[in-house]
Order: sequence, then C-alpha cells, then structure tokens
Amino acid sequence: MSNFEIVGFALSAVLSIIAFAFTNRCKACGYLKFSFYHVRGFDLKLAKAYRVCPKCGDRLEAGIIADDGIVFWKTGETGEINSDGHYVHFGGSHE
Repeated sequence: MSNFEIVGFALSAVLSIIAFAFTNRCKACGYLKFSFYHVRGFDLKLAKAYRVCPKCGDRLEAGIIADDGIVFWKTGETGEINSDGHYVHFGGSHE
C-alpha cells in the first residue's frame, strides 16, 4: 500500500466516526459523545428504558421493561433490574 492509500483510509475512518457521532448526537443539546457514552435510565411505572444524556439529562426511549424486571433494549441487548434497583447487563439476547 502506498502512503496515499493509507492516509486516505485513515481519513475516511475518522470522517465515518464523526458522521456517526453527528447523526446520533443528543437531539436536545447536541452532545456529540451521546452515541458513545450515555447513562441508562428507567421508568418502572411506564415500563420503559431510556438512554439519558449525561450533559443535559434528556431521555431517549430505547427499550421496554418486562414484568419480571428483564430489560429488552431496541439494540437486541438485554439486562435486568435486580431487587436492589440496580441494572445488570446480560449482553446478547435473553433466552
């Protein structure tokens, strides 16, 4: 590979990350790190799970909570709200 190809590949990778961050930024305050760093929030009365912006606190609905406390995220990941009220991440899909 020539230096031109390496620089072109690196530039396209950086621009892709910036484009991803821009399109998935916090809609309320524009926080670009929201797609990479967010807090998980829950409303047990409404049985909804949220991604919460750490900068402004705006919530984006991102999942549902089953009656048994299992959280099903729209990304396909699952977790559980234990008896202490803390979230425990399972990872992939729950069986």
